[in-house]
Amino acid sequence: VHTYLGTHPLFGGPELRTRISQWTSSSPPFHRLKVKIKSEIVTLGLGRPMVQRIPRYDPNERVECNRLADPNSTKGTYLSPAEWDDVCRDPDILVIDTRNRYEIDIGTFESSVDPGTENFSDFPSYLEKLAGEYDWGYSNSEAVTDSRANPSDGQSAVPCKKKPPKGIAMFCTGGIRCEKATSFALQSELLPSELPIYH
Repeated sequence: VHTYLGTHPLFGGPELRTRISQWTSSSPPFHRLKVKIKSEIVTLGLGRPMVQRIPRYDPNERVECNRLADPNSTKGTYLSPAEWDDVCRDPDILVIDTRNRYEIDIGTFESSVDPGTENFSDFPSYLEKLAGEYDWGYSNSEAVTDSRANPSDGQSAVPCKKKPPKGIAMFCTGGIRCEKATSFALQSELLPSELPIYH
């Protein structure tokens, strides 16, 4: 396995870090070892799998779809633990928990938003909905209101969209989902390009 990974064009090179342990017991540590090659560790559901050697799929289709969630090309800004604490305390930064409902039920940051996703592949729909909730051209400190309301008819001005956050911070358990989520947020064009995205 180590030799294969070291020579594979996607994994080989100076960045490949492995650790090999020698088992000294007379009984094997595993009854059976199976290595499966997966197209993605965690999927956003943006098309077919990226495994390019499966002939029935057009490899370019999935590669193109996944460019919108490729942390190797673009991802949010890493924050140190101290910076993360500051972000969590800032009411103008929207903190999003990119984990699923089960993990969020176990525990999350007090200031974080639960996207209500059952699977990570639900996240793009959530982000699209979230982006539509804010008035990205907003500049006042007062609520945006519906100008169609007519006070003479007894109607009061109705809030339309929310004041946008000054930045968005995303987190997960091990770093894979939040990297993919920030990459998608930056490349999907759902949010303004100047909006800072952190993880």
